Order: sequence, then C-alpha cells, then structure tokens
Amino acid sequence: ISRDLSPDVAAVLEAVEAERGPLDLRLTVRNLGMGPAVRVTTYTVDPEHANACRANKATEPRRSRRYRAPCGIGGEIDRALWKGCRGDELNARPDVSLEGSATTRVVRTAGSVLTLGVTLQPNSVWLVIMRPEEP
Repeated sequence: ISRDLSPDVAAVLEAVEAERGPLDLRLTVRNLGMGPAVRVTTYTVDPEHANACRANKATEPRRSRRYRAPCGIGGEIDRALWKGCRGDELNARPDVSLEGSATTRVVRTAGSVLTLGVTLQPNSVWLVIMRPEEP
C-alpha cells in the first residue's frame, strides 16, 4: 500500500489500521519557507528501532514462546533492571534509545515544497524534525 499523507490524514490512518504489513508513506509539506535546502532528522520507533522489548527478546537466554512472552523473559533488559539499572542507562543503548534510530540528511526543496518518503511497519511512530540548512 502506498499513501500520500498530505490530502487526508484520517484516510491514511484508516489504511494503516487495516494494513498488516509495511506501509509506504509520502509526507509533503507545502509553503515551508525554509529556503532551498532543509536539514531533516527523522526518528523511528518500530519493531526494529528504539525498542526495549525487541532488545530483551533477542537476548533472552532461552527462547520463550512469543505469544506468552512477546518481550522475552530474562533478556539483557530484564537482567539490567533486576540489578537495579536506571532507565536512563538502558535508554542510552543504541537498540533502545530514540537517538539510536536517528537519521539526518539535507534535502533540497522544490520551491517551498518538501516531500519525504518512508516505509513503516504496523504500530510505528515516525518523528520528523525540519530545520533550515545554513548556507
């Protein structure tokens, strides 16, 4: 499925809810007013990025059944918490932190229009931060 976020966000959200696999999205921002180039930083939270559950499941010592323990039992995240590790220490891990999912690039605008594309898994969050690129 491919959708354009610009015209009707509600329709896109309905499509995302109905979709079971990846969804190709295009975000178009008009009248941007940031000049010919924009620094775009994106952060993703999905099954592969910024996900303590996945990190714990991937490191559990003995595979638990997915339907009974989708986040695993006794993985590195669990063991760290059991030892009294603070949340900010766990959030510093690249496979858990939001910062670990960051990508930054400079994008040329077409006039005052910026278009970005992304493929997202179900139940994902995509955060986009745009800043004018300094000349």
